[in-house]
Amino acid sequence: MTVSLVAPNSQPWWRAWLDRWAEWNERRARTRRLHVAESVSLGEKRFVAVVQFESQRFLIGGTGTSLRLLAELKSDEGTNSERSEGK
Repeated sequence: MTVSLVAPNSQPWWRAWLDRWAEWNERRARTRRLHVAESVSLGEKRFVAVVQFESQRFLIGGTGTSLRLLAELKSDEGTNSERSEGK
């Protein structure tokens, strides 16, 4: 005897769950105010990153044991890809 997890004329249970999860994730992404815009590894547990909070952008440097604010970026300072597109 086999049991079907799909009701007649409806989508599979996992599809409905996936749709609800995608909707929740999209809502969460719209409300996220802090994110890493870009980061570069410098090797040996070192990195630099551009972190954005709302409309503010910061250049952050870090190692395995420390984190430091290197600069507060002006809103008109773009990433390399933004600068090269503007040329």
